[in-house]
Amino acid sequence: MVDKYNIPTVKVTGGQRIDLLGVKKEDLQDVWKDLDMPSGHAYAKGLRTVKTCVGSEWCRFGTQDSTQMGKDLERGLFKMYAPHKVKLAVSGCPRNCAESGIKDVGVIGVDSGWEIYVGGNGGIKTEVAQFLCRVKTSDEVMAVSGAFLQLYRKEGWYLERTVHYLERVGLEHAKARVVDDVANRNALWAELQAALAIEEDPWHKPKEAQVDLRQFIPIQAGGGGLMSASELIERKEIQMEWIDICAVEDIPVLGSRIVRRPTGQDIAVFRNSEEQVFALLDECPHKKGPLSQGIVHGTTVTCPLHNWQIGLADGCAREPDEGCTAKFTVQVVDGRVHLKASEVKNHGI
Repeated sequence: MVDKYNIPTVKVTGGQRIDLLGVKKEDLQDVWKDLDMPSGHAYAKGLRTVKTCVGSEWCRFGTQDSTQMGKDLERGLFKMYAPHKVKLAVSGCPRNCAESGIKDVGVIGVDSGWEIYVGGNGGIKTEVAQFLCRVKTSDEVMAVSGAFLQLYRKEGWYLERTVHYLERVGLEHAKARVVDDVANRNALWAELQAALAIEEDPWHKPKEAQVDLRQFIPIQAGGGGLMSASELIERKEIQMEWIDICAVEDIPVLGSRIVRRPTGQDIAVFRNSEEQVFALLDECPHKKGPLSQGIVHGTTVTCPLHNWQIGLADGCAREPDEGCTAKFTVQVVDGRVHLKASEVKNHGI
């Protein structure tokens, strides 16, 4: 696989995964197809891989089987989406080699069982996780961790990490709902399991149901040939006010497609959950981040570089309030998306 696609870097991670770094974007779909394995743990607003130490199986200090506990947590929470990314770790003893104390959910093995910590963050501003409770069995670890994450999923704000969620509602609120109220804990854990049971695995959908992961799409001329938008406009025999880009269904819901312009920056065409279509220059106004790779939420798209929220209707930043990117006029006719020809040629070049 590495030789076939000339992948420059391979490494084994602390989250018990294999990193393939430097895969060309145009090769991604074929790499995923050949691997036939789940992916996506390194990104998305949801579960990341569960970091573990070697635990009692291989370490003389280990009190619990942290590796197995980590595998159980990851399998039990697989496909879980959340207001923001969620990181977990399991350490086999209080020496904490898996850095469980700075994770959204950290589990630490002790002689009597497990300690569970929540609300940690190992980012730019490190936040130490807060002690939630101590349990005896692995099943209790699963139930408490799952219940806490389901509570966060239900009450957390979009792009709010668990540390900020707990700052807002208080640790005692989480303890009351997840630790003290056993019936509510079981109900939350059951809710999460029910939600994950019907969540599709995007890596194993039928081939005909998948969206082509190659986002770059050419514009089709009237005669059936393929040419860029700029080339199409330059053809004197074709006089048109609107350019047919693609069908609405060609744009993933909460996603985007790209129109490439040889003489200027690319255009990103977005589709939100309300079936509205927008078009912006594929460039965030602050760090030139590719908006086409951002997250669509309502009528905003979040830049993948620094989480700035850009309005899809006007291209202007919402958070923080500074800067705008070029927007393009869109019209949808009979299920087809059209861009204004004059803007595609000139605007934002």
